[in-house]
Amino acid sequence: MRISTNNTGLLLAVFAGCTSLVEAVWPGSAPQSETLNLWLPLAVLCGCGFLCAAWLADHHPFVSRILLLVGGLGLLASGLYFGAVVGGGSRSVVATLADFIPGVLALAAGFLIGPVERHVAP
Repeated sequence: MRISTNNTGLLLAVFAGCTSLVEAVWPGSAPQSETLNLWLPLAVLCGCGFLCAAWLADHHPFVSRILLLVGGLGLLASGLYFGAVVGGGSRSVVATLADFIPGVLALAAGFLIGPVERHVAP
């Protein structure tokens, strides 16, 4: 059995959304979550947007792609910013990865997602 690229994009979108939301709400997971700033709403909105993109993929693939690509680029920019602000060392790596992992997953999903391909058993 083969998984189509559209369905792979759908799975990556769900995984990106869940990863972004987990990083945002898990206590003490990312150094940037320790202060009140723009990061928390960005991570939550991107996570919800990624899950919404997976839900919309069947009937609105263009909207899904836009949500995933814009949110993924936003998280990559956030990861670069907070990686530089935290000041180096292991905390800087954690701050960068907290945004890079869901951001890269969302970008990959944005290029792969499309209408769900349903396979009918013979």
